[in-house]
Amino acid sequence: MTKPDPKHYLERLKPGLVPIADAQHLVCSTCRSGAKSGYERCYQCENEGIVKVLPISMSIHGGALHQSLRKYKDGDTQQKKDYTLQLAALLLLFLHSHRECIGGQYDKVVTVPSSRRDAVMGIVNRLPKLRDRHVALTRTGTGAPPTYKAPAKLQAKRVLLLDDTFTKGTSITPAHAALMKVEADILLPVVIGHHFHPDYETSRQLAACLRKHTWQLDHCGVCGPVNCGHDPEPQRLL
Repeated sequence: MTKPDPKHYLERLKPGLVPIADAQHLVCSTCRSGAKSGYERCYQCENEGIVKVLPISMSIHGGALHQSLRKYKDGDTQQKKDYTLQLAALLLLFLHSHRECIGGQYDKVVTVPSSRRDAVMGIVNRLPKLRDRHVALTRTGTGAPPTYKAPAKLQAKRVLLLDDTFTKGTSITPAHAALMKVEADILLPVVIGHHFHPDYETSRQLAACLRKHTWQLDHCGVCGPVNCGHDPEPQRLL
């Protein structure tokens, strides 16, 4: 019996994928979402100390990837299976194509659990090379933002930190902090989809730019980000 081809599943997901913009005027240097003119980072990243991440794709609110990231967790049985396979194929092929972009080889894989479950493990479990290296975090509090504890055995290990959706960064940031506390060597954290509202004031120009471009597997936010060509506002003379 032949193994399923990951590219087959990726092709089904690909129409809903959106490329990542370069860090530039009106684009946050931390999460690559929209930022106000004159600011290097968006309000959330600047004020909450959000950790820098590498999104595989922007996840447009209400769009195809947004729906996939919801239904792989909360859809019916068939939807969960189909979308998990598609997201696993995307993650597998992205990590293979951009290993150097995230920092090279990794010893262990850590996923970010929510208050109810570690949903990302459903994706990782489809990928033996990730599953066999997985080490779980322990959620230590019930409040928001969450707090986590990492096992001491991750000390000095090269760790790939994964999450499915980046909305405000308030889950992946404390997960990153837990790994730092045990002195893990953390690669650039990867998130599958960066949740993005194209109608927000800070997002409109970026959204208009991204609509003109097509997501490509061999381009990422490190090695091939989209240049949206936003020119900084000219300085005013006093």
